[in-house]
Amino acid sequence: MAKGKTEKPAFSEGELPGLREITLSHLESHLWEFANILRGPVDAAGFKTYVFQLLFFKRISDVHDEKYQAAPAESVEKADLQANLGHPPQ
Repeated sequence: MAKGKTEKPAFSEGELPGLREITLSHLESHLWEFANILRGPVDAAGFKTYVFQLLFFKRISDVHDEKYQAAPAESVEKADLQANLGHPPQ
């Protein structure tokens, strides 16, 4: 968080009776610690299964986006070429 700015509370006492005021970053840190407890210890070799799959799907997504953006340009070039050769577009 930037210096000089006060953090807005995630909730106040009036909204949730019996709970004290807590900031969003404090709530996030507690949730992160809770997730770590639930996840338990995972060795480095266990992470590679997830990381490799994410990298694979990211690459597939990037290639799809590149081809999707290039398709209209290729279509226009093909139509221009066919028009110049005297063939009707297909």
